[in-house]
Amino acid sequence: MLLLISDSRLEVLSFAINIKPYIALFFGISGVFILTKNYYKQNLIILYFIGFIISIVLSLFFTEDLLFSFQKSISYILLLIAVPAFLSIILDEYGFIFMKLFIYLFCLILITGFVFYFFNPEITLLNDRYRGVFGNPNGLGIFCLLFFFLLQTVLIKKPDLFSKKEIILVIFLIVINLIITGSRSSILVLIMFYLFLWSNRISPMFSTVLLLLFGIGYTILFSNIIYFVNFLGLESFIRIDTLDNASGRFIAWEFLWSKISKSISFFGKGMGATELLFKENYQLLSSLGHQGNAHNSFLTIWYDTGIIGLLGFTTGLFLSFFYSIKNLKVLPILIGIFISSFFESWLSASLNPFTIIFFMIITLFYYNEEVDEEVLVEEQN
Repeated sequence: MLLLISDSRLEVLSFAINIKPYIALFFGISGVFILTKNYYKQNLIILYFIGFIISIVLSLFFTEDLLFSFQKSISYILLLIAVPAFLSIILDEYGFIFMKLFIYLFCLILITGFVFYFFNPEITLLNDRYRGVFGNPNGLGIFCLLFFFLLQTVLIKKPDLFSKKEIILVIFLIVINLIITGSRSSILVLIMFYLFLWSNRISPMFSTVLLLLFGIGYTILFSNIIYFVNFLGLESFIRIDTLDNASGRFIAWEFLWSKISKSISFFGKGMGATELLFKENYQLLSSLGHQGNAHNSFLTIWYDTGIIGLLGFTTGLFLSFFYSIKNLKVLPILIGIFISSFFESWLSASLNPFTIIFFMIITLFYYNEEVDEEVLVEEQN
């Protein structure tokens, strides 16, 4: 909740930005303590990402701002430790009713945005785009997408946790927020999720072929997308004026790749280095039509932690999902998160309200609920 609050642009909530590093440190250290209390069995995620953790540490020796990179490194490593530890112990004690209440809380956050819009629309708008209680519209889009994936993960583990009416209402709330926020990449990922979910039911091989066709077709579609948009009459909704450079993403990717290709490093320049790079070149990039960060988690990780870090992270990402690959519903979630993080940099940062949800999702994948026979007998009686 603190990370959600800190993403807001409301001045009354600005205190959250200053205190969240200290809160993160507290919960991270607490996570280490839990880890030593026999909860290592639920923390396979640490083993999956051990290569990435090592690359984070090694990149500190090559950073230009040691204090800044050290803070970023510690927060990410502690997140890797704390989220699986806390979520595992909570699920052991309270069961999946916690996840049901957690999802209700997320619904309340989205509804709060509508309430604010009703009383004062300016609070929830940024450049005429709806952003709810978040700092920007794309942030709301990422939140909705990860919220959707969290819901799907919970339903995979506990199909009967929600009634059909509850599921329909929650998904409706998510979709409505995605549509009015105009987050094109998040809407695209949601469509792809249902497409791959459908194709997986037919055949995993068919799903793989469909993925390859999507990769080829996306290039053709994007190169001619302005003509398609004009033909469909969706110029306003699709924001056609930003399609040529993908809202500045092509500019950001080309700029960052030029820096990476000049000196392809095995160890990178330290966590947060990409953020500093874009701040230093803000005026140059703005003159070219770019606003914000690198808009690509993988390029950001490559620049920050080097080739070793990129390989370590992608390996950990796939291992985390392939642990449950026997359930084919997992594959569309993996593809969805991969596409989303390819268009945004959220997965390369720790102190945002998105990465923590990602680690909750992969913790749920390998969480094994231990059934207490005495409790089971009591419930049956």
